[in-house]
Order: sequence, then structure tokens, then C-alpha cells
Amino acid sequence: MTIRVLCMGELMWDFHVPSGQSLVSTSDFHRVAGGAAANVACHLTSCDVRCAVGGVVSRDTLGQALCEDLEARGIDISTVQRAAGRTGLVFIDQVRPEQVRVVSYPPRYDEPTEHYPLPKDFECQAAAVLYIAAVAPDEVKLGALTEAAGRTREAGGRVVLDLNARPHAWRHHSLDAAATKLIAQADLVKASRGDLAVLGIPDGRHLGQLLRSGASAVVTDGSKPVQLLSPQGGLSFEPPGLSVRRSVGAGDAFDAGMIYCLLDGPWPQSRAAWREVLSQGYDQAAKHMTAASGPA
Repeated sequence: MTIRVLCMGELMWDFHVPSGQSLVSTSDFHRVAGGAAANVACHLTSCDVRCAVGGVVSRDTLGQALCEDLEARGIDISTVQRAAGRTGLVFIDQVRPEQVRVVSYPPRYDEPTEHYPLPKDFECQAAAVLYIAAVAPDEVKLGALTEAAGRTREAGGRVVLDLNARPHAWRHHSLDAAATKLIAQADLVKASRGDLAVLGIPDGRHLGQLLRSGASAVVTDGSKPVQLLSPQGGLSFEPPGLSVRRSVGAGDAFDAGMIYCLLDGPWPQSRAAWREVLSQGYDQAAKHMTAASGPA
């Protein structure tokens, strides 16, 4: 079956605290494959979209178990690379949406990734989307992702990039040439106001200046209206009111909804078409946010 979406980014394990318990007191965790790339792939796979994940996992037991879990969900792992180091772990305590506690141990690998292969079935067809989850101040990794994005676009595919800039990673860094080259390869860039602040980008207008000609950007700001910048003009989209049971992972669900809509036809050529893309994003996020607490 043809791979329609390749999701690249961190692959790790999420450990969810059972509802009503705390991270400090519980000894019973629900383990689920995590990281934005895995989350988006899982959402799309549940919608019958053939997906692959690309990235690096540890050669340790947890890394092997992570690959087996993703493969069991029907996700192609043929381009996942193994390296010496540790598997990333995230512990999520969400008794109430407004009180989320996340303790993260990011993956750390001893071998730099200089190249990200594209699955053969993905590279050969023009309806493909490469989804890149997060930018980090790593020149080698950013260069490899930029090269993969360039190959995708040369083959006729599209590139969707979620900046997802983590404060701890960028604490002693600023937006550099390697990161801006990756941004310039994207057809659609999604960022939150928090991402822009971390990267030192004043607002959506300044983000727009980093885009290549013809590309678009979506800027989210919590429950406030989403701002779209596109060649067809700007758009302010009012998100629907939601009864939130869980907020962790909502951004990944939003990305999956947008990608699902973008796969369904030609790339949006009007503000009405972009409004439908944003609506699909919120529909998927709503399903995630109003579901019972715990992993998707």
C-alpha cells in the first residue's frame, strides 16, 4: 500500500498517570508510543491513512518495543534508524486540563543523523506529505531534515512543518540559518505564539517573511482565534468552544486533522478552502480533547 504521509521527529514513550492519581503517588502507568511524529501518525492511521515514521530510536529494549508498538498499529517503520543512546520518556500527570504536569527525559543519541531516508513507496508518488514535528538547535539534524524536505518537494510532495520549539532546547540558542532553511522548504508552517516567542520571532507577520514564495503559515494561540497567512490572503479563524478533558497532544491532533484534509484534494487555493483545512484540524483536536483522560 502506498505511503501517503511520512512523519519525522522525536519518537519516545509516554507514560500516562491513571485518572484521579498523581505522578508522585502512583506506581501504575499506562505506556503509549509518543512524540509528535508518532502521535500524528497514529491519528492518521486511525483514519485509514497509510503512514510511516522517520527518526531515530535507541537500540535498547525500550527502543525495540517502541518500534514493535508502532508497527503493530500498521505504521511503516522501515526508515526508522537505530543508534546508541537512550530512549526518550515522558511522564504525563493530567488530573485536570489546567493542571498538567509533564516530566520529560528527552532521547539522547551518541551518533549524529546526517541523512533521513524516504520510503520508496512514499518517494514515488506526488500526493505524499512529509510532516516534520519540531525544530531543535542541531545543525546536523536540521540539515538532514531540510534535505529530506527538498527531496519530497522535488518528487511533487508537500511539506508540513510544526515548529513546536521547546524552551529548554532553545534556552541558549537563537533562530539560525539552519532552522530558517528548513522553514523555507515548508509548504505549510504551523506555530503557536509560544513557539514564536521561544524562537525570537515577534509575530505571524515576521514568520511570514521566513516562508518561501507560495507557502502558508498557521499561528495558534490557545483558545484565541487562529491566524492564517497564505498567498490567498489572511484569515482569522475562531476555534469552537470545547469541553476539555485533556489538552496534552491536542496540537498533534490538530496537525493530523489539517493533513487529512490536505490529502483529500488539490492544495488550497482560496481562503474558503483554508477555512475547511482549519475546521478539519479543530474537528480532530476536539475528538482528542473531549475523549476520556488517557492516551489516544
